[in-house]
Amino acid sequence: VYRSTTGAKTENSWSTVWEFTWATMTQPIVSPPYNPAKPAEADLVAVGAGRYVHISRDFAASWVEQISLPNSQGGDSIFSLAFATSDRLFIATTGGQVYRADYSAKRWRLSRLHDVAAGPLGLIGFISDIAVDWSDPQGNALYVAFSGRGDRRRVWRFDGTRWELRSGTQPMRLTSLAGISMLRNARDRWSCGTAFLCLLLLAAAAAAAAASAAGDTGRATAPAHRPPDPCPGRLPG
Repeated sequence: VYRSTTGAKTENSWSTVWEFTWATMTQPIVSPPYNPAKPAEADLVAVGAGRYVHISRDFAASWVEQISLPNSQGGDSIFSLAFATSDRLFIATTGGQVYRADYSAKRWRLSRLHDVAAGPLGLIGFISDIAVDWSDPQGNALYVAFSGRGDRRRVWRFDGTRWELRSGTQPMRLTSLAGISMLRNARDRWSCGTAFLCLLLLAAAAAAAAASAAGDTGRATAPAHRPPDPCPGRLPG
């Protein structure tokens, strides 16, 4: 893990703060959404490695908390993370498992989501990304995107109780989904894309976030532009 405390103004501003056992081709690292009422939450960082999530509360200066997933016969690893709040973290693995971790009484408590009785996740495979559905004010809903080939059912939504397919009815021509993004200020739309489109989608999300931040302070902003969705979807309502 590399850290910069100067806003990454120069290449030399980065320093190594932690080295951990390599598990997958990429290790997810996330922070919770910015909360202006509690700016200290910006120092919260989570990193996934193997079957463990390592937590730092001082911007990666130390790693004193750990979330351990149950043992898996398939030996899958954590590949995707997403904070809904500073006290709620969603976790997805390369074997199709999804967990919710809630922090209370100074400990993280895990709940299994992929096999809920009301409606389990209908596909087993490599979950390449996970995204919080900001249309749910309770922070229970989320989306996952599957990688791989041979099945069009790549995008699923969890409403807090059960899973529903959200890939549409037409065959998906993408070879593999690499990511899914929910724009926080456009809650009725999500975007997903292959590895070739991920940079475009991330840039669009960053532009929307920057425009929103500027608007919150009363400054005039130019409209944020983003590329067409490769597989657009709409939430109910």
